[in-house]
Amino acid sequence: MPNTDEKQFLLNNKVIPPNGETFEEVEDRITQFITMLKNDYKDKKILVITHLGIIYAINRKLGKKVKSIDNLEIVEVEI
Repeated sequence: MPNTDEKQFLLNNKVIPPNGETFEEVEDRITQFITMLKNDYKDKKILVITHLGIIYAINRKLGKKVKSIDNLEIVEVEI
């Protein structure tokens, strides 16, 4: 169960956790990452190792349905 600070962060995309970034900043970074992949790695397979929040953000930015993801699950995403 999220603590009070975590709940506030999840409910308000302008809240910045200590030494962190807002959801808006994360999504901006994801947009730049997706653009770089499309430009520099077109028609190539790459491996990206990241955490759940980034996987969800990538899927949201690509307009894909976000499903529940298990810990250590391998998720394939086509860009």
